[in-house]
Amino acid sequence: MKTDPILTPLNYGPDTDESYNNDLSAITTYAPQYQDVVAAITVGSETLYRGNFTGPQLLEKIQAVKSAVSWAKVGTADSWNKYADGTADAVIQGNPDILLVNAFGYWQGDPIDNATHQYFDDIMQACRHIRGIAGSNSNIELWTGETGWPTDGTTSQTIWHLSEQID
Repeated sequence: MKTDPILTPLNYGPDTDESYNNDLSAITTYAPQYQDVVAAITVGSETLYRGNFTGPQLLEKIQAVKSAVSWAKVGTADSWNKYADGTADAVIQGNPDILLVNAFGYWQGDPIDNATHQYFDDIMQACRHIRGIAGSNSNIELWTGETGWPTDGTTSQTIWHLSEQID
């Protein structure tokens, strides 16, 4: 019995031109055999947030991947604030197939009691700006890329443990 596959985005982080070229070669060689489970290919993960590329540079890489891998949706993943503050405008104007939006209230110093509100606020700020730049006729898919709350580690924020939340 065949079951529906779990679809997943395939991400690679081209932090440099060399890593971009190496990863593109690997994706064009190996990814086609996994078309039934690869929902999209994201070029970079928070590369705008970290300043690895400008919006126009990232758009150029996204378009090159789209040309090389025409069978897949292609876009990027970045922090919500880089979509909301205009940093990603060139990428948005290039009409990628998909954008993954990362939102972590934890890193904004928000208490866990407000995590849901912070998440929706961040996502809506990003979506509002993306829609304003792309226009209502855009077919860009918006997905949550990363979110959540850490359960281990050290930082100035409170670490959340499910076991402590259950009576």
